[in-house]
Amino acid sequence: MDLPAKPKKSVGGKPSHDQPSSYASLFNKTRESITLFSQHQNSRQVWRRAENPHSLLFDITHLKITDAEFRLAVGHSTLHKGAHGIVVHRTRSYTIAEVAFETQDLADKNLDQPVVLADGTKVFGSQPIPEEWDVVKINLTHIPLYTRTILSSSLSTALKPFGQLLELGIYLEQNFFTGKGYAYINTTPKYANNSNKVFHVPPQQLVHSITVSRNDGSYPTRMFATWSQMPLYCRYCHLSGHTRLQCKQKPQPRCHFCQELGHIRKDCQIRQGKKLAPETRTSDPANSNQDTLTSTFTFRTNSKRQRNVAPSKSTPMNITPTPDTNNNSLPATVSTPHDHPQQQPPPHDGQRSDVSLPKSDTDAMET
Repeated sequence: MDLPAKPKKSVGGKPSHDQPSSYASLFNKTRESITLFSQHQNSRQVWRRAENPHSLLFDITHLKITDAEFRLAVGHSTLHKGAHGIVVHRTRSYTIAEVAFETQDLADKNLDQPVVLADGTKVFGSQPIPEEWDVVKINLTHIPLYTRTILSSSLSTALKPFGQLLELGIYLEQNFFTGKGYAYINTTPKYANNSNKVFHVPPQQLVHSITVSRNDGSYPTRMFATWSQMPLYCRYCHLSGHTRLQCKQKPQPRCHFCQELGHIRKDCQIRQGKKLAPETRTSDPANSNQDTLTSTFTFRTNSKRQRNVAPSKSTPMNITPTPDTNNNSLPATVSTPHDHPQQQPPPHDGQRSDVSLPKSDTDAMET
């Protein structure tokens, strides 16, 4: 059976070696990011450091163009006068084009000059972040479903204690807000006062659970923040310092072998033979002098149903011998109590019945 054809882009008439699109990349097309606040309003700001000096960064993640097409677009723009090198950084999550200039003045001059693509799309460059900045991207979940105007002020107020807010946005799925967003925060900000003296304001340490409310303080709720290299936190109670397996607020697991709380089946000591099953002593109503041990130990049967295992008390058997008039050794008849009498078949001709009546009754019948 042949595999389906995979679409591949061609560069200069030659097939490209790019990997085919994954399911995740196709599904993420339904999610749209909306920027609520950003220090760079022309285009997508790239909050990354440059690998080369005097460079501008262009975010072309959302554009379906090749490296050659972007270089041709830069060559037809006004940036080609001062640019002398282009390198494209591609990963699974982003595609960043870095354009290097001869001097920093040329880079600052071309900051507002767009690169026009073949379809008319304009892409603006952005300055890389300084070396002394420590920018952290925060993924936000369980954001309250406020309007965009309220979200812009409420989220900014909630994230302000943790550093300098560089960019804030939310995600839309099928044009609806689902409580997910993102933020870029500089955790080492520096501010200048009226005398142009730069001073450092140490922000608070980022936490996983952040309280957010409306402008008037109503409808307070918790939203959860996650970021790269964050400290240990619990996914159940959302507190720091322990994992979900170590959480004391999480309900204890139940063993499906002994039905006890606090462990699971593979760690059950009774199943491993290291501990005896608990037993309870019950009295037998038929014989008060004799006690019966009933095990409360349960297990999983082949039908995958849990049943109690208790030793069943068998019904006593009454063995009554039957006399034989022909002195033949016949087996004893086994009867159980409360059984109905069984009718014996009639004897054959010339054969006497095994059951004989008393002599007095026989004489009475003959007379």
